[in-house]
Amino acid sequence: MNKNFDDLFNEFFEEFDKRPYDEETEKIADMISNFSDLPTSDKIKLESEIESALGEPSSVLYYIKDGNYYEKKTWEKSSGKIIKTKISTKPFKVKRDYDKELIIAVQSENYEEASLLRDLIKKERAKKKRAEKKG
Repeated sequence: MNKNFDDLFNEFFEEFDKRPYDEETEKIADMISNFSDLPTSDKIKLESEIESALGEPSSVLYYIKDGNYYEKKTWEKSSGKIIKTKISTKPFKVKRDYDKELIIAVQSENYEEASLLRDLIKKERAKKKRAEKKG
């Protein structure tokens, strides 16, 4: 039972095409397939629509490699992972969730980190109150 490369290739992709997709995955795949043909302003809008359709990512990772800044978002879906990676020459603005980080620090008994986060939360809230009084 010797199969050549073409036979194995065709067999693999025939099975690959039979994988079950849910409606959500199909919709997002359709949105992505049209992405490169769009003008920049429409790409930004579509990118926002796709992320909204996907919901909260399962993980977000920021890193620097070869002088470039990377943002890697991963969504775990029933049909598999969806990974979006952005590359920039400038750092991404990251909005930290201090409250969430504080909970994790306390749960992991990292009390030094928890106290630093508590102080940051107090500063942010005081800053917000001052801004509300001014405006």
